[in-house]
Amino acid sequence: MVLEVKEANHGLYGLNRTYAKPLWIVFMMAGIVLLAACVNLAGLLLSQAERRRHETAVRLALGASRGQILRLFLVESLLLSVFGALLGALFAGWASSLIASFVPAGGFPRVVPVEIGSGFTLRTFLFLAGMCFVTALLFGLTPAARAARQEVSPALKSEPSVTALGRRWSLRNLLLAGQVALSLFLVLGAATLIGSLGKLLTENPGYLTDKLLMVSVDPLNGRYRPEQAHQFFDQLLPRVAGLPAVQSVSLARYNPLGPTFAVGAMRITVEGYTSKAEENYPEAWPVRNVVAPAYFQTLGIPLLRGRDFTARDGPNAPKIAIINERFAQHYFGGGNPLGRRIGWNGHADIEVVGVVGNSKYADLHESAKPYWYIPYAQLGPDRWQQMTIQARIAGDAGTVAAVIRKEIADLDPSLPVFQISTIETEINYHLSRERLVAALGGFFGIMAALLAAVGIYGVASHTVTRRTKEIGIRLALGAGRGQIVRTVISRVAFMVGLGIAIGLAFSWTWRALLASFVYGVAPTDSWVAILAIGIVAGVALAAACGPVRRAAKVDPMITLRYE
Repeated sequence: MVLEVKEANHGLYGLNRTYAKPLWIVFMMAGIVLLAACVNLAGLLLSQAERRRHETAVRLALGASRGQILRLFLVESLLLSVFGALLGALFAGWASSLIASFVPAGGFPRVVPVEIGSGFTLRTFLFLAGMCFVTALLFGLTPAARAARQEVSPALKSEPSVTALGRRWSLRNLLLAGQVALSLFLVLGAATLIGSLGKLLTENPGYLTDKLLMVSVDPLNGRYRPEQAHQFFDQLLPRVAGLPAVQSVSLARYNPLGPTFAVGAMRITVEGYTSKAEENYPEAWPVRNVVAPAYFQTLGIPLLRGRDFTARDGPNAPKIAIINERFAQHYFGGGNPLGRRIGWNGHADIEVVGVVGNSKYADLHESAKPYWYIPYAQLGPDRWQQMTIQARIAGDAGTVAAVIRKEIADLDPSLPVFQISTIETEINYHLSRERLVAALGGFFGIMAALLAAVGIYGVASHTVTRRTKEIGIRLALGAGRGQIVRTVISRVAFMVGLGIAIGLAFSWTWRALLASFVYGVAPTDSWVAILAIGIVAGVALAAACGPVRRAAKVDPMITLRYE
């Protein structure tokens, strides 16, 4: 006996392989949200520094050094970062529990609970402290430096600075464009992830997904011999079929979307077909399933040609198989596959008697793959393993499952029953990571859009405040209020448009990041881009409405008298 020892830090039942890339994507999106928040804060600190020009000038006139002014603004920035980090730490405890709820309980077997720790460890504290310091230093340094090096005399006289009149290419406006670009980038990613999840939820897997109950039984674990196991199922299936809530019942070795379906791949031998070099690897082998009569009827897989399996297809009958449409196209081209022979180990001794529709068994992301089916009655004794009852039901799944368990116990009370589930449960299990990333991506997209709204509002409000005198003079000289509104909107719209253009220019990076994750949707699809642009532009318009209305209501007489 050879034992294989693996490192424990690779995780349990492959969950690290399932969730590693999605969580890296989420981590990257969280980093972009943090960057957008920091850019937003830098813009607001710049506006605050200009509003406090007079205060800063008074401090400098009274003897404060420029180093003291610099430290004052940096400390204020650091306090904002610390306060935000504390709120984030409180939010993280709830958020980690929410994230854990997206992870299904276990992989295979599905009885292993999954827990995600949310404790505040030393590593978490050091990371949080480091981020606070770095963000406060990087994004608070420029506003602090501007405040420290301003001229005292013009500020004491309340004269506007060079940027007070709102130059188009001021640092504050460029920060706004960058924030809009980051927001659009995140909204594009979120729209792609949500669109992919919607596509998977509405995609036809090739079988009916409503009210299909699956109950796995392994007679060999109960010390049954293969021929006894066959007799057991021959007795069980009629009893289950006679239950009032069961519309149709069959048997299969592998479940749709089950955790062990991929092991059914076999090197195929097809009469008259020469295998290609790339077909010598297990990844290219078609998957074989072992099923009972009425399997395709129970799952709702359409029979396209030929016939279904029947009770006459026993161990002494000629060997037969049913293939799916993809198998027929790949190995038989445009020819009629009925009557042709296939097999394995170089023996093509199994006649093809039917062709069924394509179905998704291993993964909902997969494209059509070759599959073939043989009657469970013709399975060799040396190949018997567990089987799963497939029942199309009309009632509650839990109630029907309990009745089926009772029928099994009536035949053999010592026989174990495990892995009871429905096809809806399997689909939810397989889409758990997509739901997780789509939910978090949507949340981060909303957060980025809200941060952009705050930044746009701040810039527009600052522009109106600093240009109140100019607006009053324009109105006094006969300018219309519509012209004033257009002037304010044009400045904001220019930077928003620039940010949208930058965000679209980098949208191609999502294609590389999400290539193996999303299904049927790309971030460069026109509807994704239009939706993202519409969301960002709508948020920008809503955020600018308040300052624009305030600019339109400026009274020139009051403004000029005040000035």
